[in-house]
Amino acid sequence: MRRYCVNCKHYRDGYCRLRGKYVNEYDVCHYHEFPKELPLTPNGELRLAAVDAKKHLTPFIKRKRGPTDPRLKRLREILRLPPGYRLIKSRATPGSPLHGAVYIKDVNSGQIIRILYREDIQRLLQKGYNE
Repeated sequence: MRRYCVNCKHYRDGYCRLRGKYVNEYDVCHYHEFPKELPLTPNGELRLAAVDAKKHLTPFIKRKRGPTDPRLKRLREILRLPPGYRLIKSRATPGSPLHGAVYIKDVNSGQIIRILYREDIQRLLQKGYNE
């Protein structure tokens, strides 16, 4: 999501105090205010967060992220993927050829670069442990 300087709390009458210069209202501002959070549930699974941008307050509910799968961490190390790529587990049903597969996805374009099937993953993990 692009944030323009007009929506930044540092923008006043065409001047951005954060950047220290006069800007066009469609210039992209890289200032992001971190949300303030309050726990909604006792275990902290759901939290209420709010972000303020100039005159607007946007409340939203955040869900706690689960722990990263150790297999995916190990695959990332073995494949030596750059930070712009993500490993995503397939949600295919059992019996499907994609059950247990992992997608390598480019974050910038949103496209799946490669699919690693179960056999490929087992081979890579065994090869990685033998090195």
